[in-house]
Amino acid sequence: MIDPRGDSAVYLLYTYARICSILTKSEISLEELRKGAENGEFVFTHPHEEILVKDIAKFPDLILLVVKELKINLLCEFIYNLCVKFNEGYNKFKIVGTPEMFTRCMLLLAIRNLLDQAFHLVGIVPLQRL
Repeated sequence: MIDPRGDSAVYLLYTYARICSILTKSEISLEELRKGAENGEFVFTHPHEEILVKDIAKFPDLILLVVKELKINLLCEFIYNLCVKFNEGYNKFKIVGTPEMFTRCMLLLAIRNLLDQAFHLVGIVPLQRL
């Protein structure tokens, strides 16, 4: 239950904290990231980024399915799989200090916001955002 590896709340919260830490280290304000996203100022350069974006895009349909089928476990599996994929990407490409940092931080912000919503739905309360 408290193992930081595998399908546990600790692993999910560790991933969330890692995302918050990267966003802090980037020194890009959340306002800048939001404006960049609104203006379409992003180009994905690594195949793993596209995998993450495709997963994020599945979230609204998943929520409808969870409500229709009353299967909250589907949401739990989604959260876990997204965290696993994020951590795989973390090991595949650098974020801070790269030319792609702005785009990658926008992606991290999207993941963090999605995790905020998903955690709320399953009753997980992350630590205060950094």
